[in-house]
Amino acid sequence: MSIRAGVEAHLDALVAGVLGVLYVSEVLFSGELTHDRGAGVAVAILFASAFLARRAIPLLPLLAAVAVIEVW
Repeated sequence: MSIRAGVEAHLDALVAGVLGVLYVSEVLFSGELTHDRGAGVAVAILFASAFLARRAIPLLPLLAAVAVIEVW
């Protein structure tokens, strides 16, 4: 299996992983969220995991983004 084929086969997981790492690091190292960091990390993981289902349920990442923006 070539690198390109491997990336194409696991693109959703790569995108979700990168977004998850970025979002969790923002929650942990940002000075804006001081009291509910655990809840922020949970939201970050749920938001990033929504991208794992983006091919099966294409609107799920959009709905997750709206939920994070409106609720959080």
